[in-house]
Amino acid sequence: METKNKKTGKEWQEIRKNSFTRFQWKDFEKVELLSSRELIDNLHISEFLSKYSEPDYLDIIDIFPLQISSESIAFGDVEQYFYKTEVDKFISKFVRIILKLHCYYPYTNIIVSHTGFLLDHEGCNYSKPMEYFETVMSPVIVEQTEKFINTVFDNLGNSLVSFYFKSEKALITLGSGEFYAVVKMLKKNNEFIDLLKSLVISEGLFLR
Repeated sequence: METKNKKTGKEWQEIRKNSFTRFQWKDFEKVELLSSRELIDNLHISEFLSKYSEPDYLDIIDIFPLQISSESIAFGDVEQYFYKTEVDKFISKFVRIILKLHCYYPYTNIIVSHTGFLLDHEGCNYSKPMEYFETVMSPVIVEQTEKFINTVFDNLGNSLVSFYFKSEKALITLGSGEFYAVVKMLKKNNEFIDLLKSLVISEGLFLR
């Protein structure tokens, strides 16, 4: 049986260097990616994402079981505390949920959205005025998933990482510095949602 030769790290670097993308692969050299492009399901990424602006199903993965009232006096202080203590933990939990879900419903693409590179010593980015760029990628090597997300969040301004489950038309998105993730489906699938809910609960989180 004929098998394809596995590409070396150097060959992948050449592929990444020659790929058309919105950001430089040299900042992601230690994260193996298979490809990058601006088309997904034969649609330009902007057109693809616009379809999810009014999904049939919308929910969030959250550390809170219910939406908190805007009149809550304590929420501001609690939120700041969680920003300091829970964000990294939430990323780890999010990755475990995605990878477990991947075993049942393989995700087919990752979409990275951002507004530009973060400056080295300032909390701002290069894009003026704010404009979002998107890049579509093939799945990341499993053991590099969390590292990939952290690298994106550490280097790209206002960044979002979305996992696309093509078979279910589901998009699960995590934003930089957030302790919630957004789940969107073009057509609600109760089996997918029930499994996702079980995985979310197993991580001590809530789907609401």
